[in-house]
Amino acid sequence: KSGHADGEFVEYDNTLTETETDDNEKEYKTKDSDVDIRISKKTNGNKLVRVKKGDDTLSWSFADISKVTGKITEKTADEDAASLENFTSEVIFSDVFRETDLQYIIFGDSLKENIILNGKDAPAEFEIEYKYSGLSPVLSADKKSILLNNSDNETVFVISAPFMTDSNGEENTDLYYELG
Repeated sequence: KSGHADGEFVEYDNTLTETETDDNEKEYKTKDSDVDIRISKKTNGNKLVRVKKGDDTLSWSFADISKVTGKITEKTADEDAASLENFTSEVIFSDVFRETDLQYIIFGDSLKENIILNGKDAPAEFEIEYKYSGLSPVLSADKKSILLNNSDNETVFVISAPFMTDSNGEENTDLYYELG
């Protein structure tokens, strides 16, 4: 059991299904979770990713992204009886920027975004436009996280600290956010 609905514990089913938006665009949507996560099938929209929690929605897209169709990564069979079936799902967009892929991994009620740099000519910075209403962005003192707070000053969404791992497995945490 991994989530809750109406006080009852239920298992998340993050299986991605293809659906259509109000604008007749195709998107991938999680099947059953207390957080509604949707990922555009193509990168050409202004809402590449949408996450809805209760009445609050956060969406984002990248400036100057190439038009690419995302592919759901097939799951491999897991022999571990303790593993939760359909707890994770993954979508990858190949070559969205020069020598760069985007990967989204959904697990439980969380979403992890990986920007995969495949070569030395990959961009060094990315411009992301976040959209939300009724929420206030607060940049953490170390510039490593953005908190989106509601009118009661409760944190609804956290855009966590970015970090980078190079091809040798070395981690770099000297990345930061700027609010503009």
